[in-house]
Amino acid sequence: MGQERDVPAMAHIFLEDLRDIYRNILPQSYLEGLTEDEAQETWRRFLNKKGHFCIVREENKKVVGFAGYRPDEEREDCLQLSSLYVDKGYQGRKIGSSLIAAVFREAKRQGRRCVSVSAVLENRRAKGAYEHLGAVLEKEQKYWFGSNSVVCGRFLWQLDACGNWWLEEEEQERIPELSEMERIAAK
Repeated sequence: MGQERDVPAMAHIFLEDLRDIYRNILPQSYLEGLTEDEAQETWRRFLNKKGHFCIVREENKKVVGFAGYRPDEEREDCLQLSSLYVDKGYQGRKIGSSLIAAVFREAKRQGRRCVSVSAVLENRRAKGAYEHLGAVLEKEQKYWFGSNSVVCGRFLWQLDACGNWWLEEEEQERIPELSEMERIAAK
């Protein structure tokens, strides 16, 4: 779980990702105006809000990615993946999907039936990754970065409908084998 000591690393990853991912989506002046101090304050506030949590992924005692989550404001049966950032040097190693899986497991532990996430639709990498993992676009909505608006998609994962890729190995082993009839019907 993310803690105060993780905030500087989280802020650094957050800023690097924003500047990289949104360089052709948001004005350069906005991205250049973001500071490390502001980013650290953003993540301190997030961690101090009731019901807001971050799962941090470390390798060799270095924070290489994190996922923020909180109760979904639109659906009681949903947990919201509110942020997902992976250090540029560690991308492509399934760290993002492992963080999403951890949020799914937390949603299951809390008795939630789904996980939501909002993604800027022009951010094709995030949109594609979420859809690849089974998320379905629920609706479009406007989001603001300062005075800059973007169109986001609200995506949903129904936990009982997105396969078992996110379960721990021992949980996957407990899932009963499909009966012969179910196997034939699935073909």
